[in-house]
Amino acid sequence: PQFMFIQATGGSVLKNINMYNCPHQCVGISDSDHVTISNWQLDSSAGNPVNGKEVGHNTDGFDLYKSNYILLDGVVVRNQDDCICINGGSHLTFRNLWCYGGHGLSISSGMSMTDYNLNVVSDVHFEHCHVSDSRNGIHIKTIADGGKGKMSGLYFSDIQLSGISTYGINVEQNYRNNGGPSGKPNNNVPIDTLEINGVTGTLNGPWSV
Repeated sequence: PQFMFIQATGGSVLKNINMYNCPHQCVGISDSDHVTISNWQLDSSAGNPVNGKEVGHNTDGFDLYKSNYILLDGVVVRNQDDCICINGGSHLTFRNLWCYGGHGLSISSGMSMTDYNLNVVSDVHFEHCHVSDSRNGIHIKTIADGGKGKMSGLYFSDIQLSGISTYGINVEQNYRNNGGPSGKPNNNVPIDTLEINGVTGTLNGPWSV
């Protein structure tokens, strides 16, 4: 289940929303354009690990599909999965995000086996973001056993990391539709223009890279 679904257009502005303890994915944004989301707080920290075991799973903060000209500004997410996950869209800007406890800033493409357009991600900007106590800082993944698509124009600037347990920056072209890397990269979703500037911070896990 998805706690909240947004399908909006026409310069919609959604602001000052607080959510607590989403049972699964918090917010889905699909088939939307020219939407601004500002000053939201999503807090699913009740699902944080207890005695070393995670309680919450698939508690993504925001999942985006088939959307254009979206701005998220001043958003705080506390969860156990992706803070932001982009699966398709263009002209997407994420500014002043604070992500705690999850899997970081994620872009994923190739999930559709039949529709190339659903697997296109372009002109994405992450600016002035903070990722803390998370598995990854930045995670870019293409689905090796998925359909054809393309990623282009991905820009990350001024990203501050702290307490990252595995990868500060992780780019995988060998992800599988059912989750996890396959070990065999594929070029069904090429990545054209990835720029990462000003990423700083600390990693503290035993397998951190």
